[in-house]
Amino acid sequence: MSKAPYAIAGIALAAIVLAASPAEAIDFHGYGRSGVGSTIAGGPQVCFGLPNMPYKYRLGNECETYFELELADTVYKDQSGINFSYHTMVAYVTTQDGDWESLKGDSSGNDIAVRQAYVTATLPGVGNLWAGKRYYMRQDVHMIDFFYWDVSGPGAGIEEIDLGFGKLAVAMMQTHQGGAQEWRPDIRLYSIGLPLGSLTLGWDGVYMTVPNGADTGDAATLSHWLNAQWSVPMLGGRNNFTLQWANGSATPMSQYVSLGNTTDSSGFRVVEDLVINPSEQFSLGAVVEYADQKGRYSNDPANDSATWNSRKEMGIGARGIFHFSKIASVAVEAGYESIAPKTAPAGGNTDAATLIKVTPALILHPPAGPGGAYFTRPELRFFLTYATWNDVAKAAGMFGQSGCPGTEGSPFKCDTNGITVGLQGEVWF
Repeated sequence: MSKAPYAIAGIALAAIVLAASPAEAIDFHGYGRSGVGSTIAGGPQVCFGLPNMPYKYRLGNECETYFELELADTVYKDQSGINFSYHTMVAYVTTQDGDWESLKGDSSGNDIAVRQAYVTATLPGVGNLWAGKRYYMRQDVHMIDFFYWDVSGPGAGIEEIDLGFGKLAVAMMQTHQGGAQEWRPDIRLYSIGLPLGSLTLGWDGVYMTVPNGADTGDAATLSHWLNAQWSVPMLGGRNNFTLQWANGSATPMSQYVSLGNTTDSSGFRVVEDLVINPSEQFSLGAVVEYADQKGRYSNDPANDSATWNSRKEMGIGARGIFHFSKIASVAVEAGYESIAPKTAPAGGNTDAATLIKVTPALILHPPAGPGGAYFTRPELRFFLTYATWNDVAKAAGMFGQSGCPGTEGSPFKCDTNGITVGLQGEVWF
C-alpha cells in the first residue's frame, strides 16, 4: 500500500500545529543533503564503500536525497522552571533519480519514516524526564556518518541528574523482533571532570523476553555493552576517544541487536574522532576506527568466515579544509578502509578487502560561526572522487563484480578503480 496518504497527512498535521500555535513558540529544525553526480564513464553516480563495512567516507560520496524535519514546542512553563515540551521528527529518503520520486517504501529505495516523537518534563533540582521515541544521546563520527554509540528508539528515562562529580542518565529503551520483546536499559555517567577533559561511562544491556515461555535455545537472556569515552577540548575543537566491548545479543554494538546470539558472541571497538579549528584558515577532521567481532549475527560455525558475521575492520581517514575566504574553501578528504574474516573460508585465506578513497572539493558556505569553520553549514560542494580497491573487495561483490571476468553490468566492469564528479548541497539548522 502506498505511504503517500500518510505523508500528506503528516504534512497537514504539521501545518495545523503551526497555524494553531504562536509562531515564535515553535522550534523548527532540520537536516538535508541532495545533489547531482556521475561516473566519468557516463553512468549515474555511485558511492564507494566496502561490502559489510558500517560506514563510508562522506565527502563527494553520498548518492541519495535525505532530509529530516523536526518540530518542537514548549507547551507549559512556569516561574519555578518546570517545563514540558514536545518533539517530533519525520525523515524521508529518495534515490535522487528524477523530479517526481514517490515515497512508497518499496524496492525503489524511497521511503518516509517517523524518527522522533517524545515528551520531556524538566523538573528543577531533579532532572529531565522523558518518554517516547527519540534520538538518545547518540555519539557519531560526522566525516563517515558512523553512529558508534546509539540506542535510539522508543523508550523512557531521566537525564541531567546532578551528582556533583558528574551527571547521571538512566533510560529503558524497547523494541520488538518477531515475537520477542527486547528491553535495553541504558545507564550513563557523563560530564565527569578530569584534569584534561571529561569522561563518559556507560552500560547498555539487552534483555530478551518471549511470549508464553517460548524456548530461546542457548540465546543469552541478558547481554552487555560497555562504553568509555574521553573527551578533550583541543585547538578550537575537541578529541573523542572511545573504547567499547559487547557480548551476546549486543555484539553488533548498534541499535540493531541479534536476539539469537549466545555468550560466545563478543566484540570490541576503538574509535578516535578528532575535529580541530586551529586557525581561521584551516580546520581538520580525522578518524581512526578498529573493531574485532565474533558471531555478530550468528553462532553457526558455518558463518564464521563471513565478514558480515565475524571480522576485523579498520578505517583511517582525514578531511582537511583550507578556508581561503569567508565564504569559500577547498577540502581534501582521504580515507582507507579494510575488512577481513576472522577465520579463513574453505580453500581461502583471511586476506582483507581494502578500499582507498580521495576527494578534493571546492566549497561555498556562510562565514564561520562560533563553533568553528569545520561544521559551518549550509555548504555547496563541487567534488571529484577517486577510489581504488583490491581484488578481494572485487570478489566480495564491489558493484556486483563478484562474477569477474565478464561482469558487464558493473559501472566499472572489472576495473578496481573509478571516478565520480558532482555537486552536492548539505544543510542543518
